Amino acid sequence: MQTNVSQLERTACAAAGGVLLFTGVRKNRAWRYLLTLLGVELMRRGISGRCYVYDRVERATRRSIDDRKVDQMSEESFPASDAPATY
Repeated sequence: MQTNVSQLERTACAAAGGVLLFTGVRKNRAWRYLLTLLGVELMRRGISGRCYVYDRVERATRRSIDDRKVDQMSEESFPASDAPATY
C-alpha cells in the first residue's frame, strides 16, 4: 500500500501521538479518552504513512476531474453544426 504522508509529517504525527497517548493514559479526567483516541490515531498515521482524510480528498478531486473530462469529451463528440438525421 502506498503512503500519502510525507516523512516529516509521519515523524511529527508519531511524536505528537505518543505525547497525547501518554497524557491521556495518565490523566484521570473525562478528556483522557479523547486524548488517548487522538494519540492512537496520530500514531497509526505516523507508523502506516496513510491518512484517511487525504485519501478522501484525493478521490473527490480525481472524481471531479474525471467528470469534467467526460463533459468536455461529450461536448466535443456532438458538434452543434451537424445536420439532424432525417428518416
